[in-house]
Amino acid sequence: RKSFDELLAEAKTDLESGDDARIDAAHQRIESELHRLAEQLYKDQAGGADGPQDPTAAGDDTGSASAPPDDDVIDAEYTEEKTDS
Repeated sequence: RKSFDELLAEAKTDLESGDDARIDAAHQRIESELHRLAEQLYKDQAGGADGPQDPTAAGDDTGSASAPPDDDVIDAEYTEEKTDS
C-alpha cells in the first residue's frame, strides 16, 4: 500500500492536470484512505478487534444505565412558597 504522503502527492499532480476524471479519482482514493485510517484509529482506541464491543462494558461505570430499579422512588416536584413577613 502507498503511504498517505504519496497518495497526496499523486492527488496534487491530478489536481494540477485539470482533468475532472483524474481529480474525482484522486478524491475517491484519498477519501477511501482516510476512511481506512479513521477505522484503524477507532479500532486502536477501542482496544482493537479483541476489545469490548459493548460501550457499557468499556469501563465507564456510571451506574445510571445498569442500576437495578428502586421500587421506593417517588417522583415529585418541590416548590417553595414565599411568605410575606
